[in-house]
Amino acid sequence: MTFKRSRSPLATSLALTLALGAFAPAAFAEPHKQVLADSEQYKADALKLLEKLVNIDSGSGYEPGLTQVREIAVEELKKLGFSIELVPNTPDKSSHVIATLKGTGKAKILLMAHMDTVFKEGSAAERPFHIKDGRAYGPGVMDDKGGIVAGIYALKVLKNLDFKDYAQITFLLDASEETGSEVATDLIKKTARAHDVTLNLEPGRAADGLVVWRKGSATAVVEVKGKAAHAGVAPEQGRNAAMEAAHQILQLGKLGDEDKKPPSTSP
Repeated sequence: MTFKRSRSPLATSLALTLALGAFAPAAFAEPHKQVLADSEQYKADALKLLEKLVNIDSGSGYEPGLTQVREIAVEELKKLGFSIELVPNTPDKSSHVIATLKGTGKAKILLMAHMDTVFKEGSAAERPFHIKDGRAYGPGVMDDKGGIVAGIYALKVLKNLDFKDYAQITFLLDASEETGSEVATDLIKKTARAHDVTLNLEPGRAADGLVVWRKGSATAVVEVKGKAAHAGVAPEQGRNAAMEAAHQILQLGKLGDEDKKPPSTSP
């Protein structure tokens, strides 16, 4: 289980990292002047887009809100020259987005973000987007509507540079990341295998730390069988399946290993 935060520093570091990483083969000491200038210039517009997305309820499975977020993102990507494919997220009525932009180079780059949040309908009205002490607040502001915005504006910076030294940039927008779905899982696997590098636009860590390794997840089905007995006359002869299931759940809590916690690095 992952607990999601709902606040984000006002920074352009991710956009800068994406834009610079596309054409800088080695580590760099100083930011690219035009990239930095463009990022600063876009700050107000990026915040407006973030506000628009955050103020839309788009909890997992809430098709009206997910459709609104999708249409806004698709409109921005079309302006950048992306072709759009929608992939239905059956059995619900939302859709994933595969946006593709062709270049003139060799590398295939995949950007990923997700449109759904963990917040219920009405959350945006209860806690609308606002900025306080240099931080933006609101449902899903960082996870992951901030990721969508960072990706779009990094791509705008690349376009300003007229940088096309890539074979293809694909932007995958997942409609069900928070709950997971077979459609999304298969789509991500298939799409990622067709690319040379994947940048997942999830939140980073404090002090601009980058997450370079993430733990996995799995689903297990445990079948518990009990033994019937008369609860009043001979309870000792029975075995309560519900009690055993509760016992097994408690044991699962002991499986975590702090020593195996993935590290994060800072650029």
